Amino acid sequence: MHKNIVHLIEKSRCEDEGRQQDIYYVDIDGLIEAAKEFNIHISTSAAIGYGAVLYEGCSIGENSILGHNVSIGHDTIIKDGVMIKERVIIEDCVTIENGVEIHEGSHIGMKTTLEECVVVKENALLSGFNKIKRNSSIGSGATIGISTKIQEDIHIKSGDIIESNLVLITQSLKDMLH
Repeated sequence: MHKNIVHLIEKSRCEDEGRQQDIYYVDIDGLIEAAKEFNIHISTSAAIGYGAVLYEGCSIGENSILGHNVSIGHDTIIKDGVMIKERVIIEDCVTIENGVEIHEGSHIGMKTTLEECVVVKENALLSGFNKIKRNSSIGSGATIGISTKIQEDIHIKSGDIIESNLVLITQSLKDMLH
């Protein structure tokens, strides 16, 4: 069972990468109180966009921002300073470490871990059971197969398709696959 528990109190405009967008602020005290019923932890400094769906057992860390129409699965942990933009789907049991950015329309499959400072560009697909090590990036529209591990500082290009059950340990090895 899921429930949209966002309580809007204010709408404003902000500039984001040269375009304006609406930002909705929530009644964080009301939201935190409503979330307790579903074993959801939301930091008082988090911001959650309109239409967000938070499933039971998820946790949203300090200064993390969830865009409009984001879905956060059961038992997913979002740590501090995470930016998740609009229309992102994050499945169950995902761990997102500090400083991660996930851009519009991306899909993060179940039991995936994104370590510190990973960037996932728009419309990327991580199929599930992935581990993306710190300071790596996934390009726009890229697809990462199930159970693939990507080591530190590896940058997947836009549109790349990385097969399932791989371990990418260096950028040069990744480049050899294409």
